[in-house]
Amino acid sequence: MTETRELPGLATVGACSIALGMSTIIMLPYTAPYGIMMLSIGGACIAERISRMSKFDVLFRNLKLGINQAYPILKRREQKDGYTLYEFTLPAGLTVDDFERKRAAIEQHLGQDVLIEYGYKNLLFKVYDAPDKTIIEYEPVRLRGDLPLLLGYDRAGKVVSVDLGHGEPHLYVSGETGSGKSTALRAMLVNLILHNDVEIYLADLKNGVEFNMFAGCEKIKALARNEEETEAMLRAVTSEVDRRYKLLADAGVEDITQYNKRKGRMKRRIVVVDEFAVLMYEKITTRLVEGLAAKARACGVHLILATQRPDANVINGRIKANISNVLGMKTLDRVNSQIVIGHGGLEELRGAGHAIFRRGADEVYLQGPYLSTARAKELIRPYTVKAIPEKVSPFVCLEGR
Repeated sequence: MTETRELPGLATVGACSIALGMSTIIMLPYTAPYGIMMLSIGGACIAERISRMSKFDVLFRNLKLGINQAYPILKRREQKDGYTLYEFTLPAGLTVDDFERKRAAIEQHLGQDVLIEYGYKNLLFKVYDAPDKTIIEYEPVRLRGDLPLLLGYDRAGKVVSVDLGHGEPHLYVSGETGSGKSTALRAMLVNLILHNDVEIYLADLKNGVEFNMFAGCEKIKALARNEEETEAMLRAVTSEVDRRYKLLADAGVEDITQYNKRKGRMKRRIVVVDEFAVLMYEKITTRLVEGLAAKARACGVHLILATQRPDANVINGRIKANISNVLGMKTLDRVNSQIVIGHGGLEELRGAGHAIFRRGADEVYLQGPYLSTARAKELIRPYTVKAIPEKVSPFVCLEGR
């Protein structure tokens, strides 16, 4: 067990050594060799301090984990069995919760799992050595909850999921080409189909390229392939929301959970719109999405909006205010990361399923499972009832089957 108490002591030793070395050379020329030696020692101490502090300095400043220009200072580093313990000063006005909320970004920056704790008025980081896997193959996972979505796995191998039926009802997914966004949506949908009694509405604004494989599945109730079909689908869903609210009112209950306890089974519905950015200039469609995001929760209708272009105008303020679950995958740059999760970090992701999931102020780093189209088709085959024509207008409605 090794304990080191070098910071900020290294800076003090370095500065003193340089000052003493300069004084020696100037005032006592005949001892110049000793002065030069002191300068070398001082320079080495400061260089060592910079090298050891740089990753934390950059980290805390990038994530704005400071107050009044005061940032945590590393006091101690201790090698433990399986992890390294870092102890920092905790500037007045900051709490451990401030750091815990940014834990996913901290883990991404360090490339390791981090446990954040409070100890003796200081901030403690336990940094574990747990490298990312190159690929995590999808395996069906039965999750608890009313409408649980499989998102992936953290560095410890623990399942990361979100229950849209409990708490925040909608999800926003963003990631550039190669980020793994399409695979993430595929895994979510397959896991829902295998384990949940749910009705799914799909809008694939890339002409159905990604979602065509689901067209014959009995749990898929609609498939839209362009803007016109998506508008028609959203109108139908909005009408269903209005019908459901009338049922809730007639039953004297407030939400779908209470209704199902008293009256019977009202299935939850999930609406997935891939490449939502295509609709950003479609005012009618955007208003329909705004309405669903704001009022559909209580009657069991949920949204997943996905895009590979995280423009600030894609998800407007009214929609964003009602979606606090965000799955952020690799972005082109820090600006796009800021748009998606409110700070940098997504631009540093590897792609291929690596992501930061943000729920409100809390974040977790995860890696999504890989699921090929061929395997996905095989898994949902027991739920496939028939092939669907490639083009049906205004949208492919499968309600009657």
